[in-house]
Amino acid sequence: MFRQMMIAALLSGATAAPALADMIVVAASGPASLQPGDRIAEGSSLKLPDGAKLTVLFQSGEMKRIDGPFDGKLDAAPPVERPFSGWDAVRKFLGAGGQTSEVLGASRKTDSSLPDQPGIWLVSIDSSGERCTRKDELTFWRRDAAEALTVTLRNEAGKASDLNWPAGSHTFTAPATFPVTDGALALSAGSALRKFGLKVLPQDLEDAYPGAVLGWLLDSGCTRQASALISRVHEGEPLE
Repeated sequence: MFRQMMIAALLSGATAAPALADMIVVAASGPASLQPGDRIAEGSSLKLPDGAKLTVLFQSGEMKRIDGPFDGKLDAAPPVERPFSGWDAVRKFLGAGGQTSEVLGASRKTDSSLPDQPGIWLVSIDSSGERCTRKDELTFWRRDAAEALTVTLRNEAGKASDLNWPAGSHTFTAPATFPVTDGALALSAGSALRKFGLKVLPQDLEDAYPGAVLGWLLDSGCTRQASALISRVHEGEPLE
């Protein structure tokens, strides 16, 4: 019914590029008929019952939340000549274009007594891997804050050692004197050693639309932080 009004027929294999006016659903909650990855054509009618909520992404990079009850046509998408860099990465992440995505929700906690990552720009130390940060602050995050830890940081540009991560604190910010650069970063915290591939947000994206930042996070391999960005936009929270 409702889905039949959506241009969401996704062909497996070689899918033609969507029209530049199309939008894509990046988050849905409540009794919403659409799901992440579904495409919506400009001018389509949308009906959301009370309690339903959608967040859609335009190819300009703008993201918009739509709260139910809603019954009408969506506003016209901002005109663009081409999608923002990272648009295809977002579609793949969401399972669009005939692909299946299992990364949504993959960063959820396995122990319900421990908190989820609360911010986009927190570098989780639960595992090694790709991480993204802003230039002005490098902040680490851990789920279990029961113990005090002695921290050492090392990259090609410098080293900081004998740093104290107090018990009870889930976050730890690197000293302002520690150089934050793209590339390999090693963190020793207590008996644990983590190796990260760190990517620093480019200056031209600092004031960009959330979707452009989302695409960059995904292109950089920072899927957990991409999930955090989507969640914060969907919940109307600051992009921190």
